[in-house]
Amino acid sequence: MDWATLASWVSVGVAGLALAISVIASSRKGLEDKIDKIAALVGDQQKASAALDNRVSGIERDMQHLPTAEDVSEMKVQLTRSEVRLESLDRETKSITGSINRIENYLLKGAVS
Repeated sequence: MDWATLASWVSVGVAGLALAISVIASSRKGLEDKIDKIAALVGDQQKASAALDNRVSGIERDMQHLPTAEDVSEMKVQLTRSEVRLESLDRETKSITGSINRIENYLLKGAVS
C-alpha cells in the first residue's frame, strides 16, 4: 500500500469518525431535550401528588372528628328518649294548667259573690 492510498483511507476514516461524532452529538442533544421534558413532567406530577396527599391528609384529619355510625345510633336513642320525656312533660303541664284555671275560676267566683 502506498502513502496516497493510506492517506485517502485515513481521511475517509476521519470523515466517517467526524460524521459518527456529529450524529451521536445531535442524537444526544435530542435525548437531553427529551430527558429535560420528562424531568419537567415528573416534577409536575410530584407537585400534583403532594397536593393530593395534603388534601387526603386534611380529609382524614377532619374525619377523625366526625361521629361514627355507633355514635349516630346512640344519639338517635337519646333523642327518642328526650321526645318521650317532652311528651310526658307536656301532659303534666296541661294537667297543671287545667288545675290552675280551675283554682283561678273558683277564686274569681268567690271574690265576685
